[in-house]
Amino acid sequence: TTESDVTSVRLPGEANNFSCCLPNHEEERLLIDWCIPTLLSIVPLDRLLLLLTALLLETQIVFVSSNKGVLTAATMATIPLLRPLVWQGPLIPLLPSSLNECLHAPVPGVAGTSRLPQSFVDDAAQYDSSL
Repeated sequence: TTESDVTSVRLPGEANNFSCCLPNHEEERLLIDWCIPTLLSIVPLDRLLLLLTALLLETQIVFVSSNKGVLTAATMATIPLLRPLVWQGPLIPLLPSSLNECLHAPVPGVAGTSRLPQSFVDDAAQYDSSL
């Protein structure tokens, strides 16, 4: 594999394909081959840009889905999205519901969960109403 390998993916709601160069590292290549297409197929472009902005601002991001495969893929797709930058915070692709209190940690992180705890939903609603 060379650094000049290029992959192309069609974004939801877009007429043109999105093309990007693929890395040489096998681990990153697997993340790109499996995770990025899943994320791009379920997240519209405007939300994808919002996600990228949140990642660059190092905010807390929580993915919620009952489908564990999609949840894990979307969460893990944050790694290659930042390339060449590297995420320094916690990355929890599938957070068990018994550890949902981790979502209240005051650190930037990326986590996936099948259901948000009610206290997290209440906090988010309170924040939204203050805007």
